[in-house]
Amino acid sequence: MTRSISASRRPVSETSAGSGRDQEIEIYALFLDSGAEQSLIAEAFDTANSDAIANALGVVARARGISGVARQAGVARETLYRALREGGDPKLSTFIRVIDAIGMKISVQEK
Repeated sequence: MTRSISASRRPVSETSAGSGRDQEIEIYALFLDSGAEQSLIAEAFDTANSDAIANALGVVARARGISGVARQAGVARETLYRALREGGDPKLSTFIRVIDAIGMKISVQEK
């Protein structure tokens, strides 16, 4: 049985590397449904912090299976791990491929 845990119970600020909560967040990620994954990533974008965005994508990728996401994105697993860690600063092409591989898309709107 899979439970859904609301992304609002885990603020993105807690997912920042070095906060000591990464493992806890990743455990919660195992219970995320696609709506909660989307909320987690959207909240990361709202911070405008590239590390938070990369970390949120990493949490979702690891929850879904990083090897499969890497394969679908057409990048090596090790490359994906490096790109989605603190300070990883993924290339735009990698970022777009990962978003596509996890079945999401990016949209832009005015503030």
